[in-house]
Amino acid sequence: MKKEDLEPPKKINYEHFKEKGIDTVMELTVLSIGFEGKGGEDPDLLLLVDVKTRVVGVSDAAILYENKLEYRSPKRKFTKWIKNEGRPFIEELGTAYSSISGKVLEELFLNYDFNEWLKERE
Repeated sequence: MKKEDLEPPKKINYEHFKEKGIDTVMELTVLSIGFEGKGGEDPDLLLLVDVKTRVVGVSDAAILYENKLEYRSPKRKFTKWIKNEGRPFIEELGTAYSSISGKVLEELFLNYDFNEWLKERE
């Protein structure tokens, strides 16, 4: 993972959330969506989706967590991806977003030591 993959395109001010009692914001940024494979008449291609996740402190814009996640689909022939007006592609995008959402949930909420986080915030 390259450092520039984790850097935000610009600094966003989230201070307006403080008045609503919100102290952290989770950002999800889709870095890229595309196909990967070799050329040819009807190449085998896989769908690749890269996403950056960050948790940012509202009051100080401190980055509390950041990671890059990727989804790679099974390979399909190009003609299969575009079949039925691209339906397989659209369905696979849904699968990609569900998979990435599950990974974010697991990383941030199921495998995270919130007691340690609370100690750091005191």
